[in-house]
Amino acid sequence: MQQPTLTSYLYPTQGYHPTLTTRVQIPPHLIESLNSCTTHLLYTLPPLLVVDKYELTNYQNSYTFHHWGTSSLELPVFAVD
Repeated sequence: MQQPTLTSYLYPTQGYHPTLTTRVQIPPHLIESLNSCTTHLLYTLPPLLVVDKYELTNYQNSYTFHHWGTSSLELPVFAVD
């Protein structure tokens, strides 16, 4: 029996302003049984990757997000947990 799959990719893979895209594919035979479910994804990102939480607010009508952890762009990478 086919199970749901999740794939993610980063585009462009180099340079500034890449976009992380994640696709969740649910087989048709499971869709009805998952009607009352919600999807939650947790990304653990390396400290070298900067996520602009202010940029994310531009997309708040498309999805919700929660940002936690150190978010000072002024700190050197070794000081970020």
